[in-house]
Amino acid sequence: MKTKNSIHNLFERIQLVKKINGEQSLFPSYEKYFDRKLKTMDTESNLNRKLLAWKTILSLHGIDVENKKVLVAGCGAGWECVYMFTLGAKEVVGLEVMEMFVKGMEKMFPILGLPPTVKPILQDIHTYTQDSYYDLILTVDAISHMYDHKLFLSSCFKLLAPNGLLLIIDDNNALNYRRRKEVENIWESWEKKGLDLKSNDGKTKHINSYEEDRYEYISERFPELSKEAKFLAERTANFNRQQIDNAILNYKKTGIMPNSMYRRGVMAYDSKYDMPKEKQFNPYILAIEMRREKFINTLHLPSLITTDTFVRKAIVKALIILKVFSYFLFSKGFSISGRKPSQ
Repeated sequence: MKTKNSIHNLFERIQLVKKINGEQSLFPSYEKYFDRKLKTMDTESNLNRKLLAWKTILSLHGIDVENKKVLVAGCGAGWECVYMFTLGAKEVVGLEVMEMFVKGMEKMFPILGLPPTVKPILQDIHTYTQDSYYDLILTVDAISHMYDHKLFLSSCFKLLAPNGLLLIIDDNNALNYRRRKEVENIWESWEKKGLDLKSNDGKTKHINSYEEDRYEYISERFPELSKEAKFLAERTANFNRQQIDNAILNYKKTGIMPNSMYRRGVMAYDSKYDMPKEKQFNPYILAIEMRREKFINTLHLPSLITTDTFVRKAIVKALIILKVFSYFLFSKGFSISGRKPSQ
């Protein structure tokens, strides 16, 4: 981990990010969440606590990022890239499929004083190729939005150097009843309502529901079906763009309406960006899938509170020992790691 002085410098630069973000939003459709993330680093001690929490998570999985090459898949606004560099990584690449995030990081990283070795790339991890290989691939709350998580695991295995590690952290533990109910509400809200966001200038911006996105897509792609577009949008829930096209072409040919209506409890799917919304995972099954992809030494743990006091350290140890009960009763998320064999 960097020195106390370097953490102080990072905190000072985060204050510059706050100021600039207030004047010109770095992540226009992400303002609310970005501001919330910034508030978790509102003091230097909170920033230090966050970095120590990261150091704890990494150490629990036997990971040391000092002088390592790190790939952050689905990096969003890029904070994990910042944390990995601050913890000692020599090179950090952040992959992201949404252009808004990449443009925001391209503005934010220089403000934070990050070197060119920390960079965002607009790229899908499923199709990303690279001549050099990574010591660590990290993904945080991203695998639950990937359209093919098994292909993701396979891609990561290819991109890792021998003895490299994949670390997945996600807030979608399918074993936890509370999280499951929360996510069902999220699915229904995004499918039917979308989101109304109040920006920093006080204006309200509506982000389309998935059904509204499908309606706009069908109306533009098949203008001759403008009268039926609303009904077609309702009946193509959970379809990707190719499936929507196939269903509409079949309707034009046969007159048979598609019949994929949204039902509560079924995962919502974002056809615009071709990604699921909050896919749920059983950590035990995900570990098996990682082993099938040839990962070894797989380890999964419930989401843990930060271990900055003796009592919290004792609680963490107890939660690890009582892992099954932790998943069901306490932990809405999980962390899981696997190593690529040395040969």
